[in-house]
Amino acid sequence: MQHHSRSFLFAHRLTQCFSLLIGVLLLSGVSACSSRKKVVSTAPLPAPPTPRIEVEIPVEKPVIPSNAEAIRGVWLTTIYGLDWPSRRAVSTQDMVSQRKELCRILDRLAESHFNTVFFQVRHRGDVIYPSKIEPRVTVFTGGRNNYLDYDPLQFAIEECHKRGLSIHAWIVTFPLGNTSHVQSLGDNSVWKKHRDWCFTLHNDWYLNPGHPEARSYITSVVREMVERYDLDGVHFDYVRYPDKMREKEDQNLYMRYGKGRSLGEWRTSNISAFLKEVSTEVCSVKPHMLVSAAPLGKLRVLPSMPNVGWTARESVFQDPAAWYREGSVDFIVPMMYYRDNLFEPFLVDWKAQIPGLPIVPGLAPYRTEDESKWTARDIENQMNASERMGMAGICFYRELNIRPNRNGVDRVITRHFISPVRMPSFAKRGTPRPPRPSALTIEDKGSYFEASWSMPSSWDSSKGTYNLYVSVPEGNLAGEDFLLAAQIPTTRYTFSKELLQQFSRAKTLEFRVEASNRSYVRGEASEAAILVKGN
Repeated sequence: MQHHSRSFLFAHRLTQCFSLLIGVLLLSGVSACSSRKKVVSTAPLPAPPTPRIEVEIPVEKPVIPSNAEAIRGVWLTTIYGLDWPSRRAVSTQDMVSQRKELCRILDRLAESHFNTVFFQVRHRGDVIYPSKIEPRVTVFTGGRNNYLDYDPLQFAIEECHKRGLSIHAWIVTFPLGNTSHVQSLGDNSVWKKHRDWCFTLHNDWYLNPGHPEARSYITSVVREMVERYDLDGVHFDYVRYPDKMREKEDQNLYMRYGKGRSLGEWRTSNISAFLKEVSTEVCSVKPHMLVSAAPLGKLRVLPSMPNVGWTARESVFQDPAAWYREGSVDFIVPMMYYRDNLFEPFLVDWKAQIPGLPIVPGLAPYRTEDESKWTARDIENQMNASERMGMAGICFYRELNIRPNRNGVDRVITRHFISPVRMPSFAKRGTPRPPRPSALTIEDKGSYFEASWSMPSSWDSSKGTYNLYVSVPEGNLAGEDFLLAAQIPTTRYTFSKELLQQFSRAKTLEFRVEASNRSYVRGEASEAAILVKGN
């Protein structure tokens, strides 16, 4: 979709969604643009960069400033085509249809003000892209060697970035699938080549986290992908031992590598060692790329709640606090697929136990469609709790379950994602702060406006995106910055004149733009481009 048409969709949605929060707005004194600095000058104001414009402005509607930072994510599942693709391709036209289907999904996410897609790229020892290390999945064509005229991962990356969406490669880490599946993978599979790195439990095969070479193997798969693709992050799912893991499955490895630790301590250290190894490798290739993981939703057994089922720490040997201390993850997305007393107490515990780590609760809208008998209100209550506790965002499992006309979850999201937000900054990555944009202009193009700006020649435009703000210099809205668009991929952006309806009483509008690098560290905002309305 071109920026032009997307801007109109964005403007239309913004006009529809702004709710009656003006009372709160008028009491707010928070600036949305953290790097904005008022320019003090005795020189007269520069002439407006666009002509005086006569615009029909309807009755003023309330506007809401967006100074929030949040990851608004969704897991987009490709295994079995659960979210995409819905059909296998046996013809060129089928392949076109697959691509169009993904574009429609991404359009919905962008228009709903999501900013992050966790895109499943590794299933059970097989991957969705061409690899020299692992076999291809069958979900796109029905066969591992069948012809496909596009690379699904490359296509997803390009289409996400066009829409201002970050894309993180979702890796299913240690599971390899059942016996039938691993046998179907052929001679190029790790199960076939290195059976000694694997173990079986209840007819399912796994790479053994206790085997150093098995951990390094997964790291090599990730490195190949990171070197080849322009991803924003790598996201590890099932980075754990299976539930009810028996001692006999790794007794020999424990005797060899345990070094005086208990079996539980050793297993926990293996998971942490893998994340440290793979994170170091990712950062060595692309320092900006974020690393995240999806642990179980309950961190530990709480003293007041001793019988809560399986937990990350005690049941599957995950220690996210150690991951944070060792710098292995930039954020985590705990799979909090519970409600009532199994949700909020554990949300509080995550925040208390690892206060410095950005935590993005993973919610379960799929439970509104299974035997759990949840409602959209359950999801909304959890979103409210997460926002109230200052979590770093929200993520949904999975994309299918937040589509329109599915038990109302999409309407809940619309109410909460009423305007765009900025991505949280990950300054610890140490990537250089972007320079300040210059020469921002707002040009009248008839039915829409076009914003354009310049960056220093030393700035590689592929190293970041841009956030565009508007503010009103006088009246009750003075001092507020309104985020019009986030993660703009180029130095040009179009938006509909309908956006001016939100500022009908303002005689003058000021626009600013700031650059954001690939770790979402923002630079100083530009000088204002001033738009004067006609009488």
